[in-house]
Amino acid sequence: MVKIDRPVKVNYVERLGKAMYACTVQSRSMNIKTNKMLQAYASGWFRNYKYSKDLESNKADPHPINMIDRAVSIQLPYLVGGNQVMKVEPKYNLEYKPFASTFQQALNQQIKRMKLATRTMEPAVLNSLFSMGIVKTGTKKAGTLNVDGYLSEYGEPFAEVIDKSNYVYDITAKDREQYEFEGDHYYLPTEEAKEQFPKHADAISPDFKMYGEGTLDASPKTLTKGEVKYNELHEYSEFVDLWLPKERVVITILPYYKSYYKILRTVQYDGPRSGLYDVLSYKAFPESTIPIPPIFTLMELDAAINTLFSKARNQAERLRKIGVFEMGGEIDAGTARDAKDGDFIGLNNVQNIREVTLGGVVPDIWTFLGFSLQQFSEQGSNLNTTGGRTIQADTLGQEELLMANAGRTLNMMSTKVHEFASSIGEKLAWEMWNNPTLQIAIIKKAAGIVDIPIMYDQTEQQGEFTDYELDIQMYSMQRSTPEQKFTKMMQLLNGWILPTAQMAAQQGKVLNIPEVTKDLSNYIDLDTDSWFLSDTPQSTGISGMNAYQPNGGGEQGMNLNNSIAKQNAQSGKTTAEV
Repeated sequence: MVKIDRPVKVNYVERLGKAMYACTVQSRSMNIKTNKMLQAYASGWFRNYKYSKDLESNKADPHPINMIDRAVSIQLPYLVGGNQVMKVEPKYNLEYKPFASTFQQALNQQIKRMKLATRTMEPAVLNSLFSMGIVKTGTKKAGTLNVDGYLSEYGEPFAEVIDKSNYVYDITAKDREQYEFEGDHYYLPTEEAKEQFPKHADAISPDFKMYGEGTLDASPKTLTKGEVKYNELHEYSEFVDLWLPKERVVITILPYYKSYYKILRTVQYDGPRSGLYDVLSYKAFPESTIPIPPIFTLMELDAAINTLFSKARNQAERLRKIGVFEMGGEIDAGTARDAKDGDFIGLNNVQNIREVTLGGVVPDIWTFLGFSLQQFSEQGSNLNTTGGRTIQADTLGQEELLMANAGRTLNMMSTKVHEFASSIGEKLAWEMWNNPTLQIAIIKKAAGIVDIPIMYDQTEQQGEFTDYELDIQMYSMQRSTPEQKFTKMMQLLNGWILPTAQMAAQQGKVLNIPEVTKDLSNYIDLDTDSWFLSDTPQSTGISGMNAYQPNGGGEQGMNLNNSIAKQNAQSGKTTAEV
């Protein structure tokens, strides 16, 4: 009988390690391209760093016009500008509406406390322009999920940016929903990790040593040359968290290169179906989960523009204007050379002396450089129009039409950022919902007038988390200047609120003029507290009037200002005296 060798079934953790290694290998070429894009963005600022070339090296590429920075400076503020404002509404039971309002206010206050726009959204969106924006959301618990940073406290929800180089995923999947795993590498202090995983302490070894270890010379000069590989203040060890969607668990293991095929920790995850991770990208590729970054398509034009400009600069530096003379005219040449501006000099032969221009920029370079700059703008979805750098139309209406067409791609990108932020907000809300120790003090207004302090915590919840619908308030992430906000408020007041003030009063809603004035004055830096008089007597003859509608019936229909002036005339007092 012929003996058949059957392969021994590979351990599950070992298979995960092989899958992560395959992901690392596949990602190498993309990580190299990402580093090149970041080199162009940094434009030589960092030395001996993975994102830039050595400025002292002859191989450094000249980059006088940083077109990549120009593209990022236009796109990034358009995509994210401030903290998102979440909306919470009950799906079915309207009795939950009061608590939905409380939960919404607590959620938005937690987002502000976390500085989500500055610490999470802006870095993630910036990463998405060069590769992918990846965010991991959860609650920082001792021995569960690791988040470094002095702003992250135990028991608090977190939303941390994951660098693409630390992200691992299932490369066999054609869509993220087909992932069998995704996760990230991170580091813990070695001694702390051994306390968290005492059963596996013998397998945990330092991956980063302290300053000075590994070299005889740990001077600053040696450190800046990159000769010291270990540069942590403490010993750190590397770990991997993996989200397994089918099992709906998060496991912690050691990196594949340590060949330790055991699960250190397993945590059940009952949160939103999308799991712990959110990935932001824009340009998808068929049957692949790896996107094409927007900046990648601009790299060739950036290189061409800088090559052309450098060539023109070199030609301009070689430009010379010199004086020449025919042999035998040395005396006349010396006389002309020594003359000052405005002097009259006598020459034996004026025709023997003249100026000659040598070198200079070839005019065709400027033509092609202008063409390349225009192509860069169009390749980036009309960056010049979107960034307000050029006016391409004769009238305001035509310019607005061009702006609307130019913003189609950016609007698509903005929609993806909206969905990305909404998913993060939903996960933060779920973490808050299931956090028994979280308490947030908020202020609610009763009848729009009285301030009532309320403490949000888990005991105040009504229904289940799935009974509520969460979304982002439209345009809340876009940055607006105080002048723009003032203009928008005035447009809303004049275009809608004042014309409907009478109908609103009939429904029990009265405009709070001092509060509106206070909000408006804050945006234009004016103090209006002294503009209002308190305890001013009101006449019953003008009660219920609408100052916006001067053409009413009889005394009730008079304009409010005219009514006050008439009363002042009858009493013999001026408005200032009143």
